[in-house]
Amino acid sequence: MTIDHFYYYYYWKVESLLGTVQETFKKVKAFYETPLIYQSQPVPGSREGIQTLKDMGYRLIIVTARGPDTQDESWEWVNKTFPDCFESIICTGQFKDAHKEGHEVVTKLSKAEVCFDLGARLLIDDSSENAIQCATAHPNATRVLLFGNYEWNQRISSQQDYNDSMSYDIRLLAEHGREFWKAESLQIPDGVPLERVRDWAEVVRWIRKPGLKTECR
Repeated sequence: MTIDHFYYYYYWKVESLLGTVQETFKKVKAFYETPLIYQSQPVPGSREGIQTLKDMGYRLIIVTARGPDTQDESWEWVNKTFPDCFESIICTGQFKDAHKEGHEVVTKLSKAEVCFDLGARLLIDDSSENAIQCATAHPNATRVLLFGNYEWNQRISSQQDYNDSMSYDIRLLAEHGREFWKAESLQIPDGVPLERVRDWAEVVRWIRKPGLKTECR
């Protein structure tokens, strides 16, 4: 199994042994309890790209779906991997209470709401779901760079996909073996402030375009 098997943002729709929604949550939770995730290497070019944006004077904030139980370790990894680059990390998700402790913030808001509250001018995200949500938020859309040509951001999962009937094995059976994901693709509405970038070098080139610096600061 490789990242090319992650056809969708939701793991239970992935070709694997992850299983149903609840089974997937349990397995992902168990993985987060190991040190493996904090041994991950950054995306190629990310150190150089992020440092360049910092040097250009941008205020950099991480907005992640991770929960409060991993925020300390996540912030430690960020500081070790990208020293003195990020101002804070904001965790979004379905939590009872919102709180702030130092550089970590836990909130029940969506990424679109967080971007609005921050006054963010630009979101860089590898999720097509987050990209569409933020770029089409009315009346406060955020400009988005959809990062990478990954399988999971070539198509989109909706809120209705949050059920066991959409797990990979069950849907493949219902489709009589048809490779259903190949018939699905992300459609970006006309006029939406959303563009795809391949890598961090392209992110930097995009932001350095004449006339964009003031808009995106």
